[in-house]
Amino acid sequence: MTINKNNNVNQSEIRKSILRRSIKVVLSLVLVAVLLFLSVGRVNWIFAWLYIAISVLFVIVNYFILPAELIAERGSKKENVEKWDKIISNLIIIPFLALYIVAGLDIRFEWSSKVEILIQFIGIVIFILGMAIVSWAMVSNPYF
Repeated sequence: MTINKNNNVNQSEIRKSILRRSIKVVLSLVLVAVLLFLSVGRVNWIFAWLYIAISVLFVIVNYFILPAELIAERGSKKENVEKWDKIISNLIIIPFLALYIVAGLDIRFEWSSKVEILIQFIGIVIFILGMAIVSWAMVSNPYF
């Protein structure tokens, strides 16, 4: 009876951590979309929609291929994290957010010269391959 009760508590904690992680991922995707579309000043930017769609697709695929315990671990609060590690982790977010803002502003103000459509699609293929490698790495190495 005690083992079953502990197992139910453990499963409940896993579900809470998965939900916490899912909310963080959804909010980060929404933030990326908001930054892209606000900085470009319109919503009819097809490559931004494509980027978001591919990202959502990989989130869904990862949900099904990653072990529940691994997703729960990524969603759980860490108790033994060094203070400097938290600071660095939070500072790293700034360039990533700036990347989306600059990309939108580049399209809006045409800072860069026009990129051929073939090059853009090659970039999409490389992005998909990169996401696939990250997914494979997470499945292969739980410490990734």
